[in-house]
Amino acid sequence: MTLWQVLEREFRDAFINYAVQERVHDEIHKLKMKGGNVDQYIAEFQQLAHRANLNVNDAGNTRMFAARLPFKLAETCIDISHPRTFAEWAKAA
Repeated sequence: MTLWQVLEREFRDAFINYAVQERVHDEIHKLKMKGGNVDQYIAEFQQLAHRANLNVNDAGNTRMFAARLPFKLAETCIDISHPRTFAEWAKAA
């Protein structure tokens, strides 16, 4: 391969990776718990966070997770467990 071909391939790979991450970020922002299936919601959130290279224990990501739980469930989790980390929220939910 020529130097130009290597540069072109690296640019294309970087652009594709960026586009995938942006799509995953959109998916995680649209994700909500559906039908009372908290285990599925937790698994989907973790999977999307991993694909987007997000730290689930980052305060903003933990808030995003909690905000997409049904209000009553989130309120109960806070009242009983006072969760701070993603693992604490997942256990409380």
